[in-house]
Amino acid sequence: MWKIPIRPIRMARGYFVIRLFQTYYMNKELIIMLIDDNETDNLIAGKIIEISPIPSLVKNFTSARKALDFLELNAGNPDSLPDLIFLDINMPLVNGDQFLVELEALAAYLSKDPRIVLLSSFDRGVNFDQGKGTGRVIQALVKPLLRADFERVAQEFIKTHQKVA
Repeated sequence: MWKIPIRPIRMARGYFVIRLFQTYYMNKELIIMLIDDNETDNLIAGKIIEISPIPSLVKNFTSARKALDFLELNAGNPDSLPDLIFLDINMPLVNGDQFLVELEALAAYLSKDPRIVLLSSFDRGVNFDQGKGTGRVIQALVKPLLRADFERVAQEFIKTHQKVA
């Protein structure tokens, strides 16, 4: 049996916190999908996730269409599907709203139910109610993605989606 990883983290206010990863994620990385047409924002978010103590595998997409194609191709493979999707809402061709509509149509075929975090460059551009009706959108954040925001969202996800062995 694997030991549960306990990681001391130095937080911004100087407190030390011990993070305990739940049973389900002990031997598993979170699969994170980043969808943003801006490659720089994708790179920054990827590095933020990489330096986080939460074990994660990042899949970057600069097009919502390519991300939807990936989800459709891997619909039956839960090991390839994301746990969390960080979605830019302002993109050309297929924007965040259209992605949410198409994901809802595709959701019945997916072997995993990913949760979505909306990202926007402007505070006024983040509308949490855009996808709230589906139950998939769990958060709306302003770009760039901050480490504290990622860790908070990931911890909440792990806490609410843990599976007891």
